[in-house]
This record gives sequence, C-alpha cells and structure tokens, in this order.
Amino acid sequence: GNKACTARKALNYLDGQQEAEIEKLLSDPHKGRRGWKQRGIIARTRNITKMIVEKSAQLFKDQPPTFEVYNDGSDVVNEADTQSLNDELYKIEWQEFFINVDQVVRLLKTAIVLSQYNGEDQQLELDILHRGNSAVMVNPVTRGIDALIYITSEDDGVATYRVITADEFIDLMEVKTGNKSNVTVTAQNVNPYGLVPATVFYDTTVPRSGFWNEPTTELVGLNELVNLHITDSEYAISWAKLPTLFIIDCEVSGQSTVMEVVSEVGSSLPRQVPTEQVHTGGPSRAIQLMSNGGGAPSVQYLSPTINIEPLDTVVDGWIKSFAADWSVRIKTAGEGSASSGFQLVVEELPNLDLRKQRQRMFEAGFKRFYRIFKTVMGVATGKTFSTTGELFVEFADPNLPTDTKISEEVWTMRINENRATVIDYLMDTQGLSKDEAMIKWNEIKQFNAVNTTTEPSDITPDGDTSEDDTPTAE
Repeated sequence: GNKACTARKALNYLDGQQEAEIEKLLSDPHKGRRGWKQRGIIARTRNITKMIVEKSAQLFKDQPPTFEVYNDGSDVVNEADTQSLNDELYKIEWQEFFINVDQVVRLLKTAIVLSQYNGEDQQLELDILHRGNSAVMVNPVTRGIDALIYITSEDDGVATYRVITADEFIDLMEVKTGNKSNVTVTAQNVNPYGLVPATVFYDTTVPRSGFWNEPTTELVGLNELVNLHITDSEYAISWAKLPTLFIIDCEVSGQSTVMEVVSEVGSSLPRQVPTEQVHTGGPSRAIQLMSNGGGAPSVQYLSPTINIEPLDTVVDGWIKSFAADWSVRIKTAGEGSASSGFQLVVEELPNLDLRKQRQRMFEAGFKRFYRIFKTVMGVATGKTFSTTGELFVEFADPNLPTDTKISEEVWTMRINENRATVIDYLMDTQGLSKDEAMIKWNEIKQFNAVNTTTEPSDITPDGDTSEDDTPTAE
C-alpha cells in the first residue's frame, strides 16, 4: 500500500539511491520540469536524509551496551546464560547489524528483527524487516505477532514471500503478467520454534493502537526539495555562464535552423541542427537571422541575471529547521564554532536527550529479543536456558561533545599545576581503570626511555618516588 511505498522510498533516500527518484520527480507532470532532458537539465542530488538520520541514530556511536541475564527475583548474574548470549552475538558481529537497525528504526520509527538459526554456519541469523517489505497479523490481546509475511526476493515481475505462523513456514511465489498475478505455494514446513521469531523495536514511542508507527514523510519531502533546488540552480547557472547570441534588427532565417557551436579538440565547429520551436536559443546556441533593413544590426551575448545566493540561504534555513525537529544541529560553511565547551554541550543537549530516550526503547526491544533468542537457540542447538532468566541491558551514557584541542590544553595545565595526574587523564579520557591507567603510564615511560635521550621522571603520577611503580597482584 501507500505506507509501504513511503517506507521503501525513504530507505532509498537513506541508502543514496536517489538518481531514479529525482528523475521520476522531474518527469512528474505536476511537480516536475517539462522537457527537462531536452532542455539540458541534469539531475543532481544531495543526501540530506542520510546526514540527518546518521546524526540522530547514534545509539552505538560510543561503547556498545552490556548484556547481563538475571533470574527472576535474583540479584546475581546468571553467568552461563550471559556468556551464551554474548558468545552467539559476537559470532555474527552484532554491533554492525544493530547499527543498521538503529538507522532503520530512526527513519521509519519501527523495525522488526527476525531471528533464525543457520544450521550450515551453526550460528544465529538476523534479518531486518520493516513497513516496506513486510506485514504482520497482531494478536489483539497480547499485541504480539501471530503471523508475519515478508518479501524474500523481487525481480522482473516475479516476487517470492515467506509466511511465518506459530505452526508453519510457507513459501510463496507471485508471478505478475500485466494487471494479473498468480500466487503459488512453493514450500510448506513445520515451524519448530512454536512462535513467530520476530522482535519489534520502536524509536521513541510505542504506537497507541496497531503495530506500526507511521513511517516518516517529511525527510523525503525535504530531500526532494533540496534535490530540485540544486538541479534548478545548476541549470540557472548554465544560462548565466553560457549566454545566448542575439543579433538586433534582423529577422529569423527562414531555414528553420539554429547554429549550435560545439567544441572538438579545442576548436569551435558550428553545425546545423533542427530548430525546436520552444527551445530557440539557450546556452551555447547561436540564432541564424536575416537583416530586415530596419537599421544597423548589432550583436549581443545576453543572459539572465540570476542571484542564487538568497535562495540558497532560504533552503539552508529549511534544512536546519527540519534537522532541529530531529534533534540534530547542522552547521554550514562559514558559521562560527562554539566559544566554550559549555556552549558546545548546550547546543547538543537535544541530541543527547534524544539518545537517552531511544536507549530506553532499545533496552525494552533487547529484552523482547532475548526471549525469542532463548527459544530459537534452544530448539536449534539443544542448549538450555533458565526459564526465568531476564535480560538487563545497560547503554553507556552518551559522551558529551568536546573540543579536543581545548580539552587537551586543560589537562596539560592541570597536570603541570599538580591538580591532576596522568593517571587521572588516562582514566577520564580513555575509560581505563586505575590499575589499567597505571600500567599504560609505565608503558609510556618505558617507551620514552628507549626512544628519547631524556630520562623519564622518577616521580610517579601519585607522587611515589619508588623506582618500580608497576601495580602487582595482591
């Protein structure tokens, strides 16, 4: 339906597949540009959608979340189940997968993670489903998924689908011929899991009714506006750079031709081409005229005076306004930077608040994912998991934006004035424990002792004057 088309179009823009979309837009009889190919208009694109989504979908930008399984009512970690979960996730490089999930959820507001087991590779297999390639039947009481259908392939009028219910897997093939389509069942197997192994992830809110949040449309509209603007701007510039030749007090030649000047290997070679009634003249064209005897002919190269800068300013303002709605701050060339670290933090607070809100939603999604994970892995591998085990997810606090140069200067000043140590610096900036920071500091001193003529200081960051400050195990 229309919602699925909107979702697919939004993902096309996110993935940079904009050329076909802008050409469709230019050819649209209502919103496009009439005869744009014949007039020499070249479609240009800029991926505003990707820029805004990537800046607002940053759950995995810093340290990945930690997963720990606790049995119901217990405050002790279930080490066996926790290790099994982490081992299986690291087999499939789960962080890369969920970075893509994060972006799809941010753009479309809802995504589904389908969990299955690949017996050949002996590992978990995850797929991303969304409003553009799947549909669900929802249980009205539990709001869980009773049935799931999704596209597995689509090419040249032939599409294949898979339907999953709690009882079976059904593979379908649809062949389209004109306005008719024929659907056949190609495979039908028992579902060994006894459930639909799919987990829903939401962006910032759970829909008040139904299963899906409404897919976004404003980013696609913004991207289309920007693409049209830069396409029109380039065409306008071409008229200003390549003026039309006008011969005054003459008449158009009856030969119904125009002379187009082309350049081959550095030389200008005029050639005759058919006249297009609505396109006489234009960039790089010379109109062939005859004297009408009305006066002395004059020759001029004329082009429209086009000031694009005010239009660019308007569009840039719209981009920033749209981005602000997504808690993203966009800076363009020539804008000043924040004058202090405090100002920089204040400017980025909406984005930090958004990340915290989205972390809570993903924590709930991962908990639902773990329940599916236990069933899939238990059936496929025979591993046993605690029936009361619940997953607890902890995201790292979002890192505050900092000016790296100023931050380094501040730390240097603190250390020089004995208000902090190198150990403090390593712990704060690199997230090391005190023991790890001390080991790192000793490595740095040993490296400097070998590679420089200057002897390293005998004073340790903690003020200890002993020769060996390497921490030892008690």
